[in-house]
Amino acid sequence: TFEIKSAVESFAREAAVRITASRPAPAEKIEIVEEVALEVSLEGKYPDLLQFIYNVAIAERLTRMKSFNLRPTLSDDRNAPPQGNLHLDGIVVGYKLAAEPGPGAAPVKGAKK
Repeated sequence: TFEIKSAVESFAREAAVRITASRPAPAEKIEIVEEVALEVSLEGKYPDLLQFIYNVAIAERLTRMKSFNLRPTLSDDRNAPPQGNLHLDGIVVGYKLAAEPGPGAAPVKGAKK
């Protein structure tokens, strides 16, 4: 999880977006790999957020944004017009080789019987 968080912070700096929150999401084992996920909240201009998503997509071990939602960043004054920034909530996913299950371990999702 440390690697994915460090990579996401680097991508955010490169894209000039601000991370407003992040936390690890539950890992999921799929056959021989483990999907490591990080929930992130970002704020920035539309082109910068697109650059962040692109950076994630082309990264070697961080392969995708599993899901994301874009919305305007609202000010405290509900009557004020949007400020031009957007807020992105999403899940960044990376993959690593899963540890071998021990005897009596639960079956792995997607494993052949």
